[in-house]
Amino acid sequence: MTDIEALKESVSEKLYAQEPLAQAILSYLNNSDPAAHQAILNRFDEIVSARIDCLIQEALENESNTEKCRK
Repeated sequence: MTDIEALKESVSEKLYAQEPLAQAILSYLNNSDPAAHQAILNRFDEIVSARIDCLIQEALENESNTEKCRK
């Protein structure tokens, strides 16, 4: 696992932990429909991952623009 993947997983777990209603619903789904449970968790991880990728890209673009201004 890369540092970026570990960061994404950590952020995803932290965000999930802040949502007790989501935890309750997913706990119920895990018992009644494990496939739906896993699909929802995967989608949540995809959303978090995409948002982090966008933030990283924005930071890299800002850094590049800052370097251009310094020249």
